[in-house]
Amino acid sequence: MALLDWIKKTKRTVDTRPELAPGFAGASATTTTSDVELNYDNLGEVARGGMGAIMRVVDKTLLRTSAMKVLEPADGQKDDTRRAIFFEEAQITAQLDHPNICPVYAYGRDKAGTDYMTMKLVRGRTLADVVHDRGYDPSDLRCLREALEVFLKVCDALAFAHSKGVLHRDLKPENIMVGDFGQVYLMDWGVAKVMTSTATTNDSVRVSRDGPSATDAPGAIVGTLMYMAPEQARGESGSLDVRSDVFGLGAILYEIITQIPPYFAQNLGELVLMAQGCSWRPPQQVCGEDLPLPAALCAVCEKALQARPEDRFQDVMSLKAAVEEFLVGGLSFPTMNFQLGQSIITEGEAGDSAFIIQRGYCRVYKFVAGEMRALADLGPGDVFGETAVFADAPRMATVQAISEVTVQVVTKDVFTKDLGVASSMGSFVKALATRFVGVDRELRAAQDQLRALSELHAQLQQQQQALLHAQTQAPPAPASAQPHSGPLSAAAVAVPLPPPPGQVHQPPPQAEVAPAPAAPAPAAAAAEPAPTSPPSTDGASLWASLPEPPPALVAAMARLYGMQVPPEEAARLIVAAAVEAATRLKA
Repeated sequence: MALLDWIKKTKRTVDTRPELAPGFAGASATTTTSDVELNYDNLGEVARGGMGAIMRVVDKTLLRTSAMKVLEPADGQKDDTRRAIFFEEAQITAQLDHPNICPVYAYGRDKAGTDYMTMKLVRGRTLADVVHDRGYDPSDLRCLREALEVFLKVCDALAFAHSKGVLHRDLKPENIMVGDFGQVYLMDWGVAKVMTSTATTNDSVRVSRDGPSATDAPGAIVGTLMYMAPEQARGESGSLDVRSDVFGLGAILYEIITQIPPYFAQNLGELVLMAQGCSWRPPQQVCGEDLPLPAALCAVCEKALQARPEDRFQDVMSLKAAVEEFLVGGLSFPTMNFQLGQSIITEGEAGDSAFIIQRGYCRVYKFVAGEMRALADLGPGDVFGETAVFADAPRMATVQAISEVTVQVVTKDVFTKDLGVASSMGSFVKALATRFVGVDRELRAAQDQLRALSELHAQLQQQQQALLHAQTQAPPAPASAQPHSGPLSAAAVAVPLPPPPGQVHQPPPQAEVAPAPAAPAPAAAAAEPAPTSPPSTDGASLWASLPEPPPALVAAMARLYGMQVPPEEAARLIVAAAVEAATRLKA
């Protein structure tokens, strides 16, 4: 019968898939070729696995380069058992039609009785090669992000297999292929377990064997011990479910973070005990405090690796969601811990990192008028230290921990490469930060100016009080002098003030003063202490040290020096002008 006639005569049913032949006989009955050499050109061996060699071949008809997995005989195991496992792997993989699962093209047996399957040839390297590469650094955000993106695609593939009722049971970085152009494939389904009862779709995976699989013998330990769930390591095949594969994903995540598997021992017996007892060390403990790991990602990994299945993520997509949440929210920044009273950043120091508070509280301090003042309290989610990074300027404040604090560290390199600060939008951010730093500097200069003026004002008041005290203790003036009224003149209050800038000091002219009326001689009074001479004030030096005072200050000082107004009024003008200047700088 011609092929087209056979297709036309086929009746459509609810399940359009053909019935599987019973037992392994179905393979030879439907897929055997007379001679594999007639259909393929052999281009050589590319790898070798537990079941045999993997060859690179070219399909002579389709001119497609493929991978051919060839089953080879092994000592100590019957060929029929190995052949059944090999054929079941081909059937399972062929039915898992997913972008991240390597497709199977054909299955056959040559005239010598050797079984083979052809599948997509993946060019690239394994995830194990990636994380153990000399250039891989789990503390480098770019390396970690790339590895986690591969991990998320593996989660998609495994979740799809679970929906079809298939457990992988041998999850490890060596079974994940990463292509040269971003392709990711979950490989090696040779010990996969079909559990139709757990399938969530109508077209669950089927196999043609009768009875249990050869890999499900009671007490058999199937998989790789260094990545195995404890129930799987104890040979409890009947208790395995999707959470056993979740543990395997957690083990892969563990190696992405630490570059070692969860279990590692010098001998097989010790390794079995570690796997059965779920004895692994926390990732941060493995890497040490000198290599801070993202706390949120470590928490996800540790939850997936819990000994009891009910304490893990209950399905693959829940684990995937947690990793995605970390990538979006935590952005994979490393963390640092600080104790109560520790300074995280210090005012005036160079800044090359910003910080995000994950846990605990901090207080912001700043030197104002020579004093350390508390400005604000910060809590989880708050950010600080970014201005110094954006503007390439010293820290503008000190931030201290007022409790135990965990912060995420965002380095300048991350701002530049990962967050796009080097882009055109980043230029706007940097410009704003630079302007903010400039305003802060102007405000600081105004505060210094105001402090200097306040010190000068205090010295002038001290001189005035000393002079008035001296005048009250002076001998009576001649009677011809008139009593003073109105504003004090330069002659009446001879305070030794410096000249305004740009003027030469001239001593005030000696005014003729009429003698004051005679006063009755005081009764015998206690001797008064000698008046204290007014403290000398180098006003010119103080004036010269001020950073270009505004014209209003210059006018006020000129009026003060000329003694055209009372000292109290001049001091008021000085302070008012300084406040006005500081207000303008703030605006």
